[in-house]
Amino acid sequence: DARVPAQNGIWRSTDGARSWNRVHQFAASGGRFGTIGSITVAPGNPELMFAGGQFAVGISTDGGQTWTERTPQGPSGDAVFYVVSSVQLSGGARHVYAVGTRIWHSADGGQTWETDPVALSAGSPADGVGFSARCLCVDPSNARRVYLARQAGELWRGDVPSGGTGPMTWTTL
Repeated sequence: DARVPAQNGIWRSTDGARSWNRVHQFAASGGRFGTIGSITVAPGNPELMFAGGQFAVGISTDGGQTWTERTPQGPSGDAVFYVVSSVQLSGGARHVYAVGTRIWHSADGGQTWETDPVALSAGSPADGVGFSARCLCVDPSNARRVYLARQAGELWRGDVPSGGTGPMTWTTL
């Protein structure tokens, strides 16, 4: 956002989109504010939301009114743009996945993150022509499986080991 002050962040409406209020900005050092790449609602819990906020993953437990940030491990400068959540499993675990300059996985609803060693990434969201079709999706029948669409038509399937942690297995489709 080139405006001063920057207006990027998470905006929320409570009146059918007639008016909007910014409820969170992802800030970095030097006065920079992050781009929001995605917002997702956790299946089965409309109060639980996740956002890819460039510098961190945002988590809301009150339907988007307030947000906290969790920063996945990795070198400084890593970016997070796409976040998805699985259904809550019978044991209470909820898998959350994030992709940006690398891939992260959380087996505890986004509280802690594990960096996947595979060097897959997905660039920032874009609104122009070219390599802008990117997305991350959880398999609706398998909470430990995601699909990642990257630039140039690449489609990948990622599987978390049965124990819930450890490196994911990636297959190009």
